[in-house]
Parts: sequence; C-alpha cells; structure tokens
Amino acid sequence: MADGLSTREQYKRVVSIVDANTGGKQRPMAALSTIRTVAGYAGIGAEDVGKRLDRAVANGDLVIVEGRVCQAEEEPVRAAIRYEGEREHTRKDRLAKLNQALQGVLDDE
Repeated sequence: MADGLSTREQYKRVVSIVDANTGGKQRPMAALSTIRTVAGYAGIGAEDVGKRLDRAVANGDLVIVEGRVCQAEEEPVRAAIRYEGEREHTRKDRLAKLNQALQGVLDDE
C-alpha cells in the first residue's frame, strides 16, 4: 500500500483526483496519464492507480472512454459529449462511446 493508504483511501483519492481535474475551466474529461501522474505524486503507485480506476468504473463512479476519464454522472458525461461534438474534427467513435456511457449512467439512476 502506498504510504500507508488503505485500498479504500486510495480509491477515494483517485476518484477525487478525477473530480479535481475535470470540468469547470478544464476539459470535461481528464487524460488517464494525467490522473496517473497526479496520483503518483499523491503516493499511489501506478499499479494501484490502475486497480482503483478499474474498480471505480466497475462501481459506476467513473467513466473511461479512449484514454480519458470523468465522473459517471449525467452532467459530466453530457459535458464530454458536448465537448466532443463541438470539436472541429469530431471523433465519431468516441462520441458513440460517450453516448453509450451516458445511457449507462441514466440507466443506473
């Protein structure tokens, strides 16, 4: 365990790092590489970050699409869809995956 953090504490920290690095003036989805780097500075090893991200997706707390991550809530996913849809060169595959993720979020509510 990283610097004495329990698995639960690591999980909460990774989810909060995603929250702090998405939305507002930032892009609606953060790059996984950014999350891994920030979590590393927070004392969580790369393998543990990956495990916590996977668990957060399985638990319905995070959405990961093509190397980017956001909170698994309606507004953050809708913001990611808007952002992708407004790009000069829209990535249709990513947009489709985001719409699928939104449906999953809405089904869970």
